[in-house]
Amino acid sequence: MLGPNGNHVTKMTMEEYENWQSWNEWPERINDPPLTVETPFWYKGKQYMVTSLNNKYVIVSQPDFREIISNKNFKELLEMPFIDGMSFHTLIAELLFED
Repeated sequence: MLGPNGNHVTKMTMEEYENWQSWNEWPERINDPPLTVETPFWYKGKQYMVTSLNNKYVIVSQPDFREIISNKNFKELLEMPFIDGMSFHTLIAELLFED
């Protein structure tokens, strides 16, 4: 499937996202796993990215790279409301991820 910018996109479950981030390779960091793959994604036609910036994890809007939310703990970041009062984790079934 093609996303709003013409790039290939796919949907993921939270379990698939955790596997994609290779969280199982970091059992000692179960409560704060690392970000191993920057995550560009689309929600309602707008592009965002999960990345790290200034020693914290952030969700930024694209293309302006404006910080929307941040947290030093990656897992907590994914649970924080960032749009429409919902979190990345809550919205994951509606997000389109760029390959």
